[in-house]
Amino acid sequence: MPRRKKKANSDDHIDRISDIPSNVIDNILKHLPIDELIRTSILSKKWRYKWSFSPTLEFENDFFQKYKHLKYLETSNIISNVLLLHIGPIYKFSLHIPTNIPIKMECLSKWILFISRNGIQDLKLVNFQIDAFQTPSHLFSCQELTCLKLQSFKMSIPSNFKGFKNLLELHLFYIRFESTALDSLISGCPLLGVLIVSHCSGFEHINVSTPTLKLLNVEGDHIIKSVCSERVNNLHDLKLIAKKPWDNSQSGRISYLIKGMPNIENICLGPGYIKIFSIGCIPPQMRQISSNCLKHLALKGVNLNEARELLWITSLLKSSPNLKELFIKCDSQAMPLVEQQQIVLESNCNRYYLNQLQIVRIIVKSVDKNELNMVRFLLANSSSLKILMFKVCCLKKSDAAAVLKLSRELLQMKRASQRAEVKLLYDDLNE
Repeated sequence: MPRRKKKANSDDHIDRISDIPSNVIDNILKHLPIDELIRTSILSKKWRYKWSFSPTLEFENDFFQKYKHLKYLETSNIISNVLLLHIGPIYKFSLHIPTNIPIKMECLSKWILFISRNGIQDLKLVNFQIDAFQTPSHLFSCQELTCLKLQSFKMSIPSNFKGFKNLLELHLFYIRFESTALDSLISGCPLLGVLIVSHCSGFEHINVSTPTLKLLNVEGDHIIKSVCSERVNNLHDLKLIAKKPWDNSQSGRISYLIKGMPNIENICLGPGYIKIFSIGCIPPQMRQISSNCLKHLALKGVNLNEARELLWITSLLKSSPNLKELFIKCDSQAMPLVEQQQIVLESNCNRYYLNQLQIVRIIVKSVDKNELNMVRFLLANSSSLKILMFKVCCLKKSDAAAVLKLSRELLQMKRASQRAEVKLLYDDLNE
């Protein structure tokens, strides 16, 4: 009897990968590294040119790590070819320039020129090389930018710069500004909502007059002389950190900064800025600060043995009735304690200032009376407090007697909140 020929199963010939809906394919491609994105061209005919329509191109550390065996010209050629073969808009472009693969300025300028003509909205250029690049002039032609992140570049603003009218976020790291470049850049961004200026140089003042600004973060080695923040009533987050200590010549107008921000919710300050803000807090003309919207406060490098700092902090706390979280890192220096002790103790009266405060974290190098008085003040005036964590860096579990003594003192302190937990932490005890 002749063998019956099996009928081929039609399912065996279905190209399932080509039947994936286009929107699903686009979503898959969006999350692939650049080299894997290009490799999808071999999956099927339908996928062959799909990668070239991807609106996101990211040449970051993984890309350069995979091609580290190539010469720098070959690596640059790969990037150039990807751009030349690309079809359609490029909304997001990211480039990390590694230390071990030099990229010519000529190549970088051509790449930026190409994406400037293709609707770029989110641009990230990170330079890890020792020498800072000059910012490509074509970058200032990217009129559709909504997010710009730059690291380790020199920047001067071309005379024909028309501003970034759509820019919402500006992140600047280790940028060397020429003359008034920073002011010109910021003033050309009328919709700016996030401004981060970290370890940049070439300026002493920051002028911001954008009513849409919600976050301002300024970090660096030196304290800037002034922050002019006119019409920034919508600012919610403020961070000011400097590595170098404060000196008398740097007070400027920055001490008036918080007063002009009625809707501020989150504040983080370093030691130099704390000292500047505290300048005006000397009785009987103590500057009153209205911070009704303040919810999160972080003070790093506080000297509680300095009368003016202690006055300013307690004044700020008492005028922040909606504060929910407080972080204080103390760096107190030895000084006479009589005057400072009285400041805290006398501020403790029958009314509760901090009705909304729930979480407090305090870190100290060693324990002195003023730091314990601050704990006492917070416990006595926080009726909704849930937990207060008090960490002593120099204290170890082996110091049993000191740990026991401090624990007893903390437990005996009067508390406005019956449910408040006081947790003592030290170096060899995990939080």
